[in-house]
Amino acid sequence: DVRRARNHNIRMEEMLSEKLLEAHSDKTVYIVMGPSSYKKKVREELKDSLLVFGSFNMKEKESEKYFGQIIHSGGMEKSSLITVQEKIGRIKGATLEIKSIIEEFTMQSLGSLVSAWILWEKALVPCLLSGSGAWLGDCTKAADLCDEIQLYFWRKVLAVPISTPKIAIQAEMNAVSFKWRIWLQKCLLLRRIKMKDETALAKKVYSESIKYGWPGLARDVKNICLKIGIPDLNYHDNTKVNIKKAIRANYFSCLKTEISKGGKLSDITINND
Repeated sequence: DVRRARNHNIRMEEMLSEKLLEAHSDKTVYIVMGPSSYKKKVREELKDSLLVFGSFNMKEKESEKYFGQIIHSGGMEKSSLITVQEKIGRIKGATLEIKSIIEEFTMQSLGSLVSAWILWEKALVPCLLSGSGAWLGDCTKAADLCDEIQLYFWRKVLAVPISTPKIAIQAEMNAVSFKWRIWLQKCLLLRRIKMKDETALAKKVYSESIKYGWPGLARDVKNICLKIGIPDLNYHDNTKVNIKKAIRANYFSCLKTEISKGGKLSDITINND
């Protein structure tokens, strides 16, 4: 609430003073998150008495970029979606550049499709997934948008029409859906946090979330482990290799189920190398 925010601002200002640091008035802002009724209540409180940090009044912003991730007042789901949307222009530009590169005569001897696959998986996918381990809660919309970008890439590279079935491209090019990629990032992030010293801030926050059952990474990973059929990573250690194998196995199982539903797609062969 507003009272706590004022107290935290005082403590933060004192900490900065002790370290001889100074907050920038344009970069020190606040974002109101929560239900519409809560936002309205907070803004009414702040009308008469503005939120102060040191010697200046803080400004409210709808969104703010922080360590490459956009924090939005619409909540975690909206934040992850906006973060992906902000990258679309760069990814599409890179897609057209890659397409022109692999069409060069000199690239044919190296295997143009192999080159395109490596550039996608090793350069563009990490860009889209940057920070995705922290996309807490339901990030289905962000994952679906990433899938659309992936299909855009392969349709451009393969020069196929938009009517080409999504599942056919996924099976042929081993284009794993981003829901599964994000799940992997969440599991690996939790694994890294568990390996931190007990004095690390991330480890302390994680331990508190386990103790009090807060929503967040611990709960998300618990649900993921249940769905992919491995022991809960919150209480059981596992290797990165085993986690990746479990996620890939479940992905290909779902893909085979989609293909087996019949129709013209039933003859598709899955490339799961």
